[in-house]
Amino acid sequence: MRRKFLIVISALILILAAFQSCNMTVGNNDNSSESSISLSISRMSLTQAVATVTSQTITATLTNSSSSVVWSSSNSGVVSITDNGANTATIYAMGDGSANVCAMTANGKLSAVCAVTVELGSITAHSVSNLEVSGEPTSSTVVLTWTDSTDATGVKIVCVDGTGNIISTTYVDTGIETVTVSDLYENTEYTFYVYGVINAETDEETLSDSVSVQATTAEDLTAPAGVTNASYSSVGDHSVKLTWTDPDDDDFAYVVITSATENLDGDAISETVAAGTGAATISSLVANTSYTFTLATEDKFGNIQGDSNNEALVPATVTAATSADTTAPGDVTGVSVKVNSITSVTLTWTDPTDTDLENIIISAASETGGVSAPDDITIAAGVNTATITVSSGTNYTFTLKTEDYDGNTGSGVEATASTEPLASSVSSQFAYNGEAVEITWTDTTAVEDGETYTYTVTAATTDGASAGSVTSIATGTQEATFTGLSAGTSYTFTVSTVRSSDSAVYSSDDTTITATAATLDAVVLTNQYNGYYLLPSSSTSIIFTSSTASGSYSDVWVIHSALDGTSTFTYSTDSTTGTVDTFSLEATDVNGIPTGEYLYLKTVSSSNTSWTAASAALGSKSTVTTSYSTLASFFLGGIQYSSGNYTSCIRLTYGSGYFMMGGNSTTDGGSLYYRYSTGAPGVSQGHWYYNQVSTAD
Repeated sequence: MRRKFLIVISALILILAAFQSCNMTVGNNDNSSESSISLSISRMSLTQAVATVTSQTITATLTNSSSSVVWSSSNSGVVSITDNGANTATIYAMGDGSANVCAMTANGKLSAVCAVTVELGSITAHSVSNLEVSGEPTSSTVVLTWTDSTDATGVKIVCVDGTGNIISTTYVDTGIETVTVSDLYENTEYTFYVYGVINAETDEETLSDSVSVQATTAEDLTAPAGVTNASYSSVGDHSVKLTWTDPDDDDFAYVVITSATENLDGDAISETVAAGTGAATISSLVANTSYTFTLATEDKFGNIQGDSNNEALVPATVTAATSADTTAPGDVTGVSVKVNSITSVTLTWTDPTDTDLENIIISAASETGGVSAPDDITIAAGVNTATITVSSGTNYTFTLKTEDYDGNTGSGVEATASTEPLASSVSSQFAYNGEAVEITWTDTTAVEDGETYTYTVTAATTDGASAGSVTSIATGTQEATFTGLSAGTSYTFTVSTVRSSDSAVYSSDDTTITATAATLDAVVLTNQYNGYYLLPSSSTSIIFTSSTASGSYSDVWVIHSALDGTSTFTYSTDSTTGTVDTFSLEATDVNGIPTGEYLYLKTVSSSNTSWTAASAALGSKSTVTTSYSTLASFFLGGIQYSSGNYTSCIRLTYGSGYFMMGGNSTTDGGSLYYRYSTGAPGVSQGHWYYNQVSTAD
């Protein structure tokens, strides 16, 4: 082992010494009077070199020695070496710089060095030569040939069309010197750019200058072969499913399916199916009818079986008969009636999805004695509307029946209309305490030219006792308010239309509603700091004021389930913990009638630890629920402070319950305030009188 170690050390010393000069003789270990090693090249300069490509062969000559030769490079980043055997090697340029190539006998006694300088050039590969089109191009292919360059490792072929778009890019190794460019369009000129390439398809790819040639593909006039195995797999009353096997032609693109027998719309059949599909369902066919389908193949150039250039190519055919149709179509949906005037109504609806739907048959029946109904009318499928001339002052029932092409009819859908000038959509909304009610309606659309109308609303108990009336209500008002009602009592409200020209009065069961005056959970909120009531002055301004009403709003808030979906909240603020109910607040008008608008804070910030004006407003239930639910949901904390003559601290469920509402203004009409606090209210701005003014029945 020690002897081997010494040999290795000696060899390394010899190599280092050998790198100092060329054609050096070191020692004599071959039992010869004089042994030596020499190189065929002592100094080498590789200029304008191509990395990994430019090379030079070197030979080592041994005198009086039978040892083999080992090759090495002092810097493989500049040159690398391939041992070719028989004491020869190939030196490859790798990068700019200088390096020594050493040839040493295997016994380590003789060595010689060649100094190599490498300078990479800007031209990394030379171009191919003798580029030409071989033979005549077909309608989809062009064959190219060339002579490779001596220093490229591959060839890159780029096909470009007349607009400059690259159609394809192909790589081949050197030594092949030909390529077939395919998938071209017929009768089209292309330019082919051919490059010598090194490190093809890598990040280090380098190209020679291009050599180009142009060629025009032949015109394709031949249709593809026909489909095979053409048949049908299923038949319905209005459809047939066809199947087939596509041909193998490279340019095959479509199967064109035709039939001279008409479909439900009276048109001949014509459908185009993309290659690779192998099946098609032909719909909207006439029931109980025989169809012969022709399946013609078409290529991407528009050549189709049976055209003027391919008359001998006969397409496949399939014959199939549809079954009889005994199924009625579905009914229309979404029927609505608009009374345009006392002599005109418009019906609208949505058709069913049946493919064989042909018509909607509309019939009318008069519910008023002595008045004839209009004749039946037939509306084509897809129209979805009909305007009908009717008689004034008449109630009608319209029936809409669907009909298919085979005469099958649906069960029908009914809709009613009246050409009496009646109000519609009558509804009631009671005040929080049940002592007032707001009646709303939609004005009549059954109007006569030149006539004007007013409305009268009457209220009565169920035993017939009058509870008041509101008269001469102008068109467009569409509401009337009654006060002085009794909670728990049922009332009947009738909205009547009064024609101005003759004071004729029109009402019906549809303009009369019966409802019971009910009470709601409602509170009045007063802040201890300023003693003012909290109420809206508008939908965008929530204020404190000494008045119990401002604008069209009152100080009463109706209590609802929290809009954030919670029912309780467990808090750890106000120096205590507790689980309490959550709620949201709906504003009321000056009559105490709920407005449908809910209190919410638009935004809050935990950085506001002192009282800050709140950006508060009212919003519809849907708007607030969608975007501000936790900023419109509250709970009452701090119940232990009731001994101080206030009942609670009002907090948002948002932000772990740390946001409290308060009043920090002594100005009548000052804004609602809030602050972020993890502890007790501490100051009277956050103390509230929460006065229940009514409780739900």
